[in-house]
Amino acid sequence: MANLTTILQLSAFSIQPVWQSTVETYPPWAFEFFGTLIIQFTAYWIPCALFQSLDILFPAFAHRHKIQPIPKPASTSQLWYCLYIVLRNQFLAAAIHASVLFCAIQLGQTSLARLDTALPKPLEILRDLAFCIILRELMFYYAHRLLYTSRFYALVHKFHHLFTAPIAMATEYTHPFEHLISNILPVSIPPRLINAHIATAWLFMAFIIIQAVIGHSGYDFFGNVAMIHDLHHEKFVGAEEGTKEAVRGVNVFVLQIS
Repeated sequence: MANLTTILQLSAFSIQPVWQSTVETYPPWAFEFFGTLIIQFTAYWIPCALFQSLDILFPAFAHRHKIQPIPKPASTSQLWYCLYIVLRNQFLAAAIHASVLFCAIQLGQTSLARLDTALPKPLEILRDLAFCIILRELMFYYAHRLLYTSRFYALVHKFHHLFTAPIAMATEYTHPFEHLISNILPVSIPPRLINAHIATAWLFMAFIIIQAVIGHSGYDFFGNVAMIHDLHHEKFVGAEEGTKEAVRGVNVFVLQIS
């Protein structure tokens, strides 16, 4: 913990002048909106591009590290459609953010997030990240329980299971309603509840996005963190089994933090 705190202190000290200058240069709403957009796109598309490039540039290496022994590669048409759906969902997230931000400005606020010119202290960052991660896991779990009921699975969540061998880009290949309740709200609400510094909120968002992309990558890197989710996509048979997996997922999470 002491080493991590020291690293955070040194990082904050080195970028503090740049941070302060940037915050003071741009309107608060623009800093929040476009900064969030940049973090979202960077955290999502850079890992996606890296994972996808393995299939193209190093196919033998990629095959050795694929979790599913018999590859089920996505077709070119599926990849293009996946790209369209993901961009649509990311546009939806940006549109919701812009709409809520506009309403807040009309009510006299300059932004939704806390935009201090000083970066947060390391202990504040760690405390707020811990709260946000735990609350996000709970919100995501209950959203998934809803999506795995028979009605919502058929109408909403089944869409996400097009890829029986998941790929990184398919992380946000979801129905718009699922994207709202599983991806947007569980990431945007926790920082707002505790008025977290926007830098902490961005760290939290980047962590969740990268974690999700790795989980959908289909590779055995990073201690096999993608194994359970990959198996779920390969063997999933319906809403009842999905509910059981959601319960197992929370049990694993509780064991990890206990």
